[in-house]
Amino acid sequence: MNRVRLVIPIGDPAGIGAEVILKALSDTTVTEGADVTIVGSHSQLQQIYGQLSSICKLANPSQLDVLDMPLDSDLERQIRLGVGNAASGEASFRYLEAAIAHTLAGKFEAIVTAPIAKSAWKAAGHSYPGQTELLADRAGVKRFGMLFVARSPHTGWILRTLLATTHIPLRDVADALTPELMTLKLEL
Repeated sequence: MNRVRLVIPIGDPAGIGAEVILKALSDTTVTEGADVTIVGSHSQLQQIYGQLSSICKLANPSQLDVLDMPLDSDLERQIRLGVGNAASGEASFRYLEAAIAHTLAGKFEAIVTAPIAKSAWKAAGHSYPGQTELLADRAGVKRFGMLFVARSPHTGWILRTLLATTHIPLRDVADALTPELMTLKLEL
């Protein structure tokens, strides 16, 4: 069986992305059949590992494949855990752009995204409402969707959920669900 080459940008460095990734990769079943590369700051991953590995199971970043994108010192000084801002938004945008570029160049076959702060992207001057739209733009596609996939630990069944709407308030969903939108999403 061929192993899938996955890339995971760490998301917003002020957020939980690095922790979520290190927790997920500590479970060997997560990477069965996949070679995973993380895109982000190796020093940030090490910092999170140092802070949390004594209280929860984490993968050791020194044993992972990391495409290290160190932040310049000015940007790094502005980033504080738990506080999304223009600096953290710019960093997460750069990480995703690097993952996209490497994937489009054939180095990876798929991208798994970690959480970002849309408000931080906006503060950094990026107009994309989310990661899905940036991915679609860079890939040059007009028809796209956000897909979630999960395997039941009890039955082994795979659940795939494609969102019909994204980035809108819940109160606006009913009006957004048109026959045209549903047809577009179902044809994906």
